[in-house]
Amino acid sequence: MLEKTEFINRILAYSYQITVSSPAIKPFIRQTIEAVALINNFKNPNAKKNAWNFDYALQKILLYILKKNAIDEEIAGHCINRYKKNLSQLYLRRKSELDRIKKKEIQYVPGCEHRDKFIYERFKPGSRFLYVGCGSGTECLRYASKGYCVTGIDTDQNLVDIANQYSQYLNLPFKAICMDVMDMKFPDHSFDGFLLEFYGNQSSEKLTLKMQQELARILSPDGKGIIITNRRKYSSYWFLGSHLSFPIEWIQWFADQAEADLFYHKDGVGEQLKYGLYGRYHTIESIKKELGYTFNVVEYKYEEDPRYIVCVVTRKNNQNTFSRLPFQFETDDYEKWDYDILQTGKIVSIIERLCSILKNHQKSVLEFSQKSTVKNFLQEIKSPAKDFLMLFEELFEYVTVFDNH
Repeated sequence: MLEKTEFINRILAYSYQITVSSPAIKPFIRQTIEAVALINNFKNPNAKKNAWNFDYALQKILLYILKKNAIDEEIAGHCINRYKKNLSQLYLRRKSELDRIKKKEIQYVPGCEHRDKFIYERFKPGSRFLYVGCGSGTECLRYASKGYCVTGIDTDQNLVDIANQYSQYLNLPFKAICMDVMDMKFPDHSFDGFLLEFYGNQSSEKLTLKMQQELARILSPDGKGIIITNRRKYSSYWFLGSHLSFPIEWIQWFADQAEADLFYHKDGVGEQLKYGLYGRYHTIESIKKELGYTFNVVEYKYEEDPRYIVCVVTRKNNQNTFSRLPFQFETDDYEKWDYDILQTGKIVSIIERLCSILKNHQKSVLEFSQKSTVKNFLQEIKSPAKDFLMLFEELFEYVTVFDNH
């Protein structure tokens, strides 16, 4: 039997591999005649129903196993470590970029994203602004260049260090600190505004409420917070191909394929793993209700990027009452998963084999993309879709899915 820490890390590693490697095989499963025929002949109805969006199904199974074998605090701690591992390449890339900027090989360009205008319209230059989960500081540097006094916090010391190196070299009003949002060391009312981009990564009601309390505590009485949360739509994150050195033509092709997920998933409330990280997804109605335990929700909308909902919040007048409210996650997740707990090892073994197929096929597609165009690649690459699907159906000998709708 695996030691518990190793077991949890394996589950999160499989989740990461599924997220990263699924894009390369999805077109073969969804669009090739042989694969579609194989799925239609599945004897197991749960396997047939979930094959089209297999990555979503695998992530749900992994989450169910994880929650049966670890408490919320353990999941949260291991997800922080997984986050650092996921972003190890980001540190190296940003460090290399800064070295080139200092040598005058390239120029620093602040850039702009669709969310920036939303922020600039709601906060005046000079505002004390907290960015929760600042990473290497890319967004913080943009805001600081517009005159905001920005503080960023992140749990990854390497990313904090490189963010501060950028800030010092560019002489901008931005400082990054290695700190967890669950236990911020700032005095009360320290900030006029904050942005939290990863709301929903807290794996329990207790942890979520604690985070809300901390954010409310550091916000000034007249301040505003911007909270971003995920939707269930657009779950596959095909765009990760851009991190795998695919040519631009291929990245765009994968991006176009992602549109199919928008029509497959209905908006709803639930939870899953992705990139080896825990996450919840919301509708506007559910996020308003959940944030309402602690904040006044004064604005909300679906963003241009269909993955996200953005909310603007303010402090409630009486901050001493919200902690006594019965906080409970809302969920209308239409699929409920169950499995034979005595077969956990068998299930994990099958998922490990599925991940191996995904990883090897991704490597083949990447190698093919370096020497060929995307045209006709579904016919030119030998696909392991048949082996993958047969193993996927075997998995559902041990897993049951109940549709509550």
